[in-house]
Amino acid sequence: MSLNKFAVAVALASTVAGAAQAQSSTAFSLDLGTTGIGGYLSHRVASNVSGRVGLHYLKTSFSDTVNAIDYDIDLKLLNVDLLADWYPIADSSFHLTGGAIYDGNEFHYRNRPVNNGVITINGSQYAAAQFGVLNGGVEFRKLAPYIGIGWGDALAGAPGWHFTSDIGAFYQGRGSVTLSSTGCTGSPLMCQALARDVAAERSRLEDDNTAPRFFPVLRAGVSYRF
Repeated sequence: MSLNKFAVAVALASTVAGAAQAQSSTAFSLDLGTTGIGGYLSHRVASNVSGRVGLHYLKTSFSDTVNAIDYDIDLKLLNVDLLADWYPIADSSFHLTGGAIYDGNEFHYRNRPVNNGVITINGSQYAAAQFGVLNGGVEFRKLAPYIGIGWGDALAGAPGWHFTSDIGAFYQGRGSVTLSSTGCTGSPLMCQALARDVAAERSRLEDDNTAPRFFPVLRAGVSYRF
């Protein structure tokens, strides 16, 4: 092989290697855990630091009884993550993670119809036909700090599929409780009394709110390196 051909071959190989390295600086992950189903787009920002942006979502419904009132409850988990992973140990996939999360988690609830025609709220009884409907919910602070650890480096190793995991928590606060009654068809005095009892019940729900202030994050998934 002539010197010119050898130089061209070396230059070509360098170009291909550089392109492969550029491609491998980005990876996509899919995972499942306590925040629902979602995924990340990761990008290498330094030799031992990567950044990722992700979205997780889950919606489910269930029924529960709170203070003798039966509710149909809708739970929505919605998180948008902006995280940084630091790999402190060379040749290890263990990482420390920190960042911020948009917290769209919320509960919405509505009282269920009663069988005996009477509903009791704050110790007072009302005819279900005149009571109307109770609607309420719990919402949390929208910007939540996150800290955690994990295993797996979506941007290391050969191109293809890899395992990833996260263990951590984000602070969503105590949550703000709402409760209101609509559709009261009783007398004005009855509807005023109902409004006072609903306000007292909302305060009780606020005091009894057991939603976690620190939302636990446990996730496992797979990543694909380009």
